[in-house]
Amino acid sequence: FRSRAISLPVSLARRWSMKNYRMKALAAFAAAQLLPAAAMKTAYKNAHLKASTNALKVQPGGGGSMDFASLQGIEASLVAMASEGASPDLLPFIEQISLLTAQMKDEVETTARASQASLNASWLDFKSCALSAGIAEDLSGYNQTHWNCRTSESMLAKQHEDCLNICDAKNASADSTCQVFSNLDHYPPEGDCKWQSTHESETVLDYMEILKEDFNMKLQHWNNAYSECQRDRSLADECYAQCSDEGTAYKDRAAQCDQYQSNLESAGCGETTDACKEYDSCYETNKASWNATNHTTSEEEVSFKAEYVAILRVECLLTGFTKSIVNTSDLSTEIETCRNTDFKNSAEVDALSIHYYDLDENPKQTCYDTTANASLVPGTDEWISTFYQ
Repeated sequence: FRSRAISLPVSLARRWSMKNYRMKALAAFAAAQLLPAAAMKTAYKNAHLKASTNALKVQPGGGGSMDFASLQGIEASLVAMASEGASPDLLPFIEQISLLTAQMKDEVETTARASQASLNASWLDFKSCALSAGIAEDLSGYNQTHWNCRTSESMLAKQHEDCLNICDAKNASADSTCQVFSNLDHYPPEGDCKWQSTHESETVLDYMEILKEDFNMKLQHWNNAYSECQRDRSLADECYAQCSDEGTAYKDRAAQCDQYQSNLESAGCGETTDACKEYDSCYETNKASWNATNHTTSEEEVSFKAEYVAILRVECLLTGFTKSIVNTSDLSTEIETCRNTDFKNSAEVDALSIHYYDLDENPKQTCYDTTANASLVPGTDEWISTFYQ
């Protein structure tokens, strides 16, 4: 049977006290019992056992207890001693260690109760935040500010809409004039300039003059159509740019009005009253404190449960030695039984479990009940008909 090392998390609070003499005694005991087998055979029943037993005696006015490391040392020593068998000479030593483990179990149980009590107190503080009824604020000021803003917003919206309508008309005109240009903006069909003599008197010069006149007329039409397209498109673009500035002013005013509406609704919900502000501060502060206590308590629970498991392992070994001495039972069988026992999931360890609370048991309340008229709150028909029509 090999001793199992158990890692123990560092507890954040309520560390168990102990005296230096007890720690030195346990260290001396572990060193004495872990001597080589040959030395233990010759000195086991006299000097080492006597020295260890005397060192573990509680001094008058003492106190304190073993710690987790001491438990591991005792467990390792008991395992080493088991290879030498058990004899009645060990009974006084086993009795002393049993008294110490019983004391330590009491301390762990006390610590578990203290952790639970601390968590309970933090939860009660958290639940103590009450939303008291207060005097509802006068909503007329909020309503007037919101109403004036929405009136201004509507005017800006109408101006922006009218501007866009004008721009749309200019853009349609630009599309029309640019379509005329598009119809002219292409090469003439093949054969359009072919010589077609209709009179014998026409000469090559006559033909050139006709081409010149035709080209100049087409060039003038092309230039005119291009200029009109560019002019109308520029007018439309300038119009939309102006509308964009008006649109920005409208959107900024709409955002401002949304904030005024939010202020009105917050006041309608009672969120701006002193009662609501005090409740909100109490709830958030005590919630943070409760969360911190939860975290600390969970770490403490892991710590004291690990120590309790170590105590139970030592107690099991001590019981095995006692049965072997008193009832002449097989010591190796008793040790193996201890080894195969799941102390971590035992009823004794489970009894140390902390009861944790759920945030759903204490949800944050709304501030509706601080208003004078519960029906006149945002979302109700009365609210909509009163403030939004």
